[in-house]
Amino acid sequence: MKPLFEQDSRVPLSKRIVFLGDSITDEGTYIAYMDAYFRQHMPEHDMTLINLGVNSETASGLSEPDHPFPRPCIHDRLGRALQESRPDWVVLCYGMNDGIYYPFSEERFQAYRQGVQ
Repeated sequence: MKPLFEQDSRVPLSKRIVFLGDSITDEGTYIAYMDAYFRQHMPEHDMTLINLGVNSETASGLSEPDHPFPRPCIHDRLGRALQESRPDWVVLCYGMNDGIYYPFSEERFQAYRQGVQ
């Protein structure tokens, strides 16, 4: 049996991919690397990569009381973002801000799990 990553490794000829996430996504480096890879190694593919990352955003909706502003939550903009970008695929990159820089808490982890689901 092949590992999961080898199961259907064909790259489609055309895809519109939206990236949602926090400041790591917003900064865009890993998306730029992916774009450069596709352009260099698969120029016949029409891959549109759309960065919709937002600095400080969470999937959980949690925020620290002493944070300079309430952290934005993806659920407040998800419908509109998907409607306007019309992606074939969506990549979600959340987690750093969802722990809100406190020690582990089952409650925060549950909020994160629910937010991602």
